[in-house]
Amino acid sequence: MPGRWMIDAVLWLEWVGIWFMVNLVAGGLLAAAYPLFSRRLALLDPPQRSRARLLFSATAPLSSLLVVVLLNHPALLAGVLAEHCHQGYCGAHLPLYVNAGAVVALSGISAALVLLVFALLGGSLHLNRRRFRLLEQLTETQAGQRLRVIDTPTMLACCVGLWRPKVFVSRQLTQQLSAVELQAVIAHEQAHAYRLDNLKNLMLRWVTLLWPPATGRRIRQDYR
Repeated sequence: MPGRWMIDAVLWLEWVGIWFMVNLVAGGLLAAAYPLFSRRLALLDPPQRSRARLLFSATAPLSSLLVVVLLNHPALLAGVLAEHCHQGYCGAHLPLYVNAGAVVALSGISAALVLLVFALLGGSLHLNRRRFRLLEQLTETQAGQRLRVIDTPTMLACCVGLWRPKVFVSRQLTQQLSAVELQAVIAHEQAHAYRLDNLKNLMLRWVTLLWPPATGRRIRQDYR
């Protein structure tokens, strides 16, 4: 007989797989509706349009999560479902499958894909964090903790980091620009840091991962 931990692992894989499949369908519907949605944003200002696009794209994974929660806790739906019976189960109950083995197998494959994606994301974040720390070691702090200057002959200004982003500028940039120009460049990059734009761009990229490539690129370009 399988142990309790094995049963729990199979159930978790099943629900993760169901979330993946529902998210795949929901993402496809959102991608199809995006051109119409995008035209409706013309009356909003740029920050509002950015927030609307991010919320729109996040609808698929969030609604898929809600579906999984409701399926896993059928009592939450008791007030909206008509009374019915299946194979001796009356009232709200977990889904009953005609071919449970096929469902578990398909869910397992889908769950493996989800876990692979999260593993790749975790590896990418770890690598970027190491690069960020190395970049910090090569710079000196100026004008507070959010502005760092790096010695390089190129004209460089960028916002780096997700949770606590910092602004990096090259010494060449500080020497070539006037005080007013430099202030404008720094203000621009600090606005990215304040708005957590790097984190939002990463979120948008991953919640549209299952979209058709052309539509995914379009919403990311529109967002930027």
